[in-house]
This record gives sequence, structure tokens and C-alpha cells, in this order.
Amino acid sequence: MSLGVIKAGLLDTLQDFGRKGFASKGFANCGVMDFYTPLLLNILLDNPLNEAVLEMILTGGEYEFLESNVFCIGGAQCNATLNSQSLENYTVYQAKAGDILKIGMFTKGMATYLGIGGGFLPTHSDMMLRGSKSTDTKLNIGGFQGRKLQSGDVVAFCKSKLYNDMINIDIRNLNDWLMKASNRAFRVIIGPQDSFFTKNGLQTLFTKEYMITPQSNRMGLRLKGEAIQYANTENMRSDGVSFGSIQIPKDGQPIILMVDRQITGGYPKIGNIISYDLPLLAQTRFGIKIRFKHISIQKAQLLLKHKQQKLLNLHYKINEKRQTTLW
Repeated sequence: MSLGVIKAGLLDTLQDFGRKGFASKGFANCGVMDFYTPLLLNILLDNPLNEAVLEMILTGGEYEFLESNVFCIGGAQCNATLNSQSLENYTVYQAKAGDILKIGMFTKGMATYLGIGGGFLPTHSDMMLRGSKSTDTKLNIGGFQGRKLQSGDVVAFCKSKLYNDMINIDIRNLNDWLMKASNRAFRVIIGPQDSFFTKNGLQTLFTKEYMITPQSNRMGLRLKGEAIQYANTENMRSDGVSFGSIQIPKDGQPIILMVDRQITGGYPKIGNIISYDLPLLAQTRFGIKIRFKHISIQKAQLLLKHKQQKLLNLHYKINEKRQTTLW
């Protein structure tokens, strides 16, 4: 039960939701960039919610199903086909042994995800490291031999599923959330080192636009715009950083830290993008201008709780035989 890589994409890696709680041991979190889409795919496929998916950045490749299994794609718009038949995002399909899945250049978004019925099987001793299958290409651990996929690789499934054996198959499709997303004002909780910046510096952050530059990657998004003014030029001690931290180097140009970020950082952090907005940020392409908007931590928590409840209701509606109400 496996998937053969005929032609690998630009950056194909196996990722789940990362190695949480091991920063003190020297392990970066890693994991999926857009964590919302893999949750939807795993719900549609009736997989464990934290099951690993194949993440493809900017462009996909060509893959052969060596055994039958159900699958689902989502995230960026990617002109996907199965044996030349066009595929829709967030819809469950059945693939047979010998079927060819092609994922082309992305027309909107940065990352496309492939979810497989039953998930991907650890085949190497280090693949399931610290409770995660996520690939860390810097340490060469996890995922498939600690690296991005290459042509000729064969990735095993945990346990294949059949389309006709899944309940509620007629509702295993969802609207494409990214197609409707247009707001590029990302909400920010101020701190913890906002005292390093002038009042004008804070005002600049929330009134000016910043462009995501091509120098961005899974470690961080480098922005270009009006420089944020420092009030305190003293060096700070390195401390912990999180997904969405907005670091301000001495040149005043913000860097938003992403999933492959370092464990600690020595630049002051003016704020943090809220978790609710991070999936859309991860799907925002190079060259696009974004803005920032202040939000309280209480409102940010309410937004995240609301989204979690929606996902839970969706899971019950699709994967349980009993009737439930969808949000």
C-alpha cells in the first residue's frame, strides 16, 4: 500500500502538526504551514485529526497509486488531475492501483496538501520522532528519510480505505475556503518586546503596508516596507519564539516567523499574528502586500474557540452516523 513519486514537486515533504513541547531539547516545531487545510482533509477522510499529509509548495508533481486508496487535496489552487480527470479541492476521490495523480503549478495560494485514507506509514526508525512524522530538513529527521521527496521514492500508507465503505459519502466535500479569502489585514497581539519601539514605530506597523518578499521560506516571511523605529537600541537576550512572532531586526524590516523557525531569537518581537489568521498568512504569495490590525488576546481566543467548535461539528456531521447540527 503505497504512493510512488514519478516526478517530485519543488518542495514535497511529509508533515503533520509538528513536534510540540521539545524546544528545550533543541527540536524545532516544523509541521504544516497551513494547519487548517490538513484538519479539513483528515476530517473528510475520517483520519486522526493530526495525521500527516504531503505538503507541496508552489508546485506539485506526478504520483502513482501503487494500491487502491481514497484521497483528498486542498489548499492552493493547483490544476490537479487523476488520469486526466480534473479534481476539485476538498472532495474525496477513489484511486485504483496504477492511477496517476498530477498536481500542476499553483494559480492561487502557496501550499497544496494531499491527504490519504489511513495516513502515511512510518517506514524508518526516525520518521516518528518525538511523537511527530514532520520533516525537519535542517536536522534531516522525520518524514521520509528526513528530506524532501525525490523522483523514485515510494511512500507507504498506514491502511488504505475504500470509497464505498465510507459513510455519508455524499457529503464528503466542502467549499474551498481559500477561494473566498480576500482580507489581507492580519490581526496582531502586541508584545512581548513592544517597549523596544517608539510610539511612531507601533503606529507604522498598524498603518503601513508590507510586501512579502521572495526571500521568504518555511522559516520566516521577510517583509519590505517602511522601517519600524526603535526606541531602545540595547541588545536583548535571546528568548523563545512562536509561530507568527513578528521580529524586527535593526533595519526595521519585519520578519514573521513560521513553522521551521529557530527555537530562540535575539531580535525584539513587536507582536504575534493570532492563530486564527496563520493559515491564510501561510497561503499568501510572494509579492502581495499585507497589513496588520491590533486585536486583544480575549477576542483572539474567542475566534479560535469558534473555529475549533466548527471543526468539531463538521467532524461529527461527516463521520458519525447519528444526526448532528452543523454550526
